[in-house]
Amino acid sequence: MRITFVLRPDAYLVRGGAEIQFEHTKRELEALGHSVDVLTSLSTDVGDVVHFFGTWESHWLAASQLLRRGIPYVCSPIYTSTRTPSAESLRRRRRALLGNSQKYLTRLFAGANDIICLTSLELKRVEAAFNVPSSKFSIIPNGVDPRFAAGDPVLFRAHYGVQEDFVLHCGSIYPDKNQVRLAQALQGTGIRLICLGPTFEPEYRKQLEELEVAILDPIPSESNLLPGAYAAARVFCLPSKFEVFSLAALEAAAAGCGLVLSNTWGAEEHFDHWAEYVDYRSVDSIRGAVERKWAERSASSPEAGEELMRQSQRSHFIEKFSWPSVAKQLLAIYSRYV
Repeated sequence: MRITFVLRPDAYLVRGGAEIQFEHTKRELEALGHSVDVLTSLSTDVGDVVHFFGTWESHWLAASQLLRRGIPYVCSPIYTSTRTPSAESLRRRRRALLGNSQKYLTRLFAGANDIICLTSLELKRVEAAFNVPSSKFSIIPNGVDPRFAAGDPVLFRAHYGVQEDFVLHCGSIYPDKNQVRLAQALQGTGIRLICLGPTFEPEYRKQLEELEVAILDPIPSESNLLPGAYAAARVFCLPSKFEVFSLAALEAAAAGCGLVLSNTWGAEEHFDHWAEYVDYRSVDSIRGAVERKWAERSASSPEAGEELMRQSQRSHFIEKFSWPSVAKQLLAIYSRYV
C-alpha cells in the first residue's frame, strides 16, 4: 500500500509532538513493507490513502481535490482545547449564528473516511466542535520508544553537572505549558525544577529565570541524553493548559518517573493511577501533587521503594504503548477504504 501523509505547512520550522508522531508512524509502516511519502506543494500525485495530521484549514485545499478524485483520506485532528464537549457544541452553534463557522475544517472532517483521535476526550471535543457523526471515529493512542525505559541517569547528570534530585518539565518554553506556575508552586519547597525545551516566548523565559529555574536547551529525541534526563528525574510534571496526548508524558511514564499531569486533556484514560492530576490554574494543586509524588518516590531506600515502583511502571507502559502497534492499527483502518 502507498500512503501519503499531510503535515501542517510549517511542520519542521517548529518540530514538536505531531512531527515525532509522524516520524515514528512512517518508520513502522515502512518496516511493515508499505510506502509512505509526504505531500508537498510540488507533489503531482498521492498514494492509495491520504492521512492528514492536525486541525489546519489549509488541509481542505488538498482534501477537496481528493474528494473530486475519489481518493480516501483519514484525519488525526490533534485537537487542543480546554472546553468541555458541551461547551464546544455551544461555541459551534454560536459561531454559526455569527457567520463565523470553521467551514473548511467542518468540510475536511465531513469528507474524511475516518477520524483518528488519541483519547476519548479529544474524540468528544472534535465530535461536538465540528458536528461529526460518532460513527466516523477511531481511537489510537501514541506509542513510546522502548529505549526510554533504559535511560542512563549518570549520563545526564555527568553531562549537565546535576547532583541532586529534581522535578523535570519537558516542553516548549511558553505560557500554555505553564512552567511559571509550576516554578511558583515549588518556591520554598526545596525541590529543584529543571525545564528542558526550546524557547518560544523570550519574555516568558525571563520570568522563569527570575524564579531561578534551570532551563536547558532541547535535547534531540534520538540522543541518549533524553532518556537519561527522564531516568535521572524523580518526578515529571506537565501542568500545561493545552495537550492532546503528550509524548513527553508518555516517555516519562516509560522511564518510571513519578507523574504529575494537568486534568485538561483526558490523560486519566491512559495514565490512570500512575499519575496525579492537577488544575493547571492552581499553584496549590500543583504544589500538593508534586510533593505527594516526591515523597512517594523517596530515594532513601531504592532497593525496596523507588526502583520497584519504576520497574513496574516501565513494564506497564512499554507493554501497553508501542509504535509498531500504532502502525498495525492504522493499517487496519486504511485497509477498509483501499
